[in-house]
Amino acid sequence: MKAERIPLGGKRARFIAFLGCDGSGKSAVIQGIKSHLEAAGYRVYLGHWMPRAVAVSYTRTENVENPHGKKPRGIVLSVLKLFWIWLNWRVTWARFATTTPRYHFVLFDRYHGDLIVDPKRYRYGGFLFLARLASLLMPQPDQIILLDAPVDVLLKRKREMSASELSQLREAYFAYCQRNSCSKIVDASQPVEKVIQAALQSLMQKSKGEQKRGLAFHGDGSNNSNFRSADKKSLHN
Repeated sequence: MKAERIPLGGKRARFIAFLGCDGSGKSAVIQGIKSHLEAAGYRVYLGHWMPRAVAVSYTRTENVENPHGKKPRGIVLSVLKLFWIWLNWRVTWARFATTTPRYHFVLFDRYHGDLIVDPKRYRYGGFLFLARLASLLMPQPDQIILLDAPVDVLLKRKREMSASELSQLREAYFAYCQRNSCSKIVDASQPVEKVIQAALQSLMQKSKGEQKRGLAFHGDGSNNSNFRSADKKSLHN
């Protein structure tokens, strides 16, 4: 696949978040997109779930083999965890604004919005409205790409969750994307190269559409923000 450049319309990084159930192929797709973008001359930052901006010891909350295997934290600890997530995202945002040379793309395998969809994975036991509010106060992606596949396909690739859990999670992801107009659902049951191509095409269309509407960032140095504000419009299919 030819390394075609994507029009950015300015100097700020594009924040792209990838969501999807276990077995949707996020890691392979993100690596493929990273390789394509770098071949086209872009600088790319890769992240997973939450940036580690504050230098302290960190124990990964997510149990890869059994994502829902641990009990949720209590309300107080869950609220403290939300603050910790917010702090790491805001500090990282500030650092991106002063990084030289700047990144062109920031790609995240899951991001803070994933906690709203799948709170059990992150052992969140607090009120869901607090998680939604905290997410809105964090940097928002320019585009959310949901990699979706039927439950039977997901189970053939990974068996970390039951069929019923995967079915419920797919519905939760669909609902989340319908609340975010920057979302794009990509069929992840295809061969990985076709999924990568579809995701790249979505990035291209999104960027060209913003340029036509005059929404692209103007690279005049007047705004160093790396992420745009929250978009609360519904997804139009």
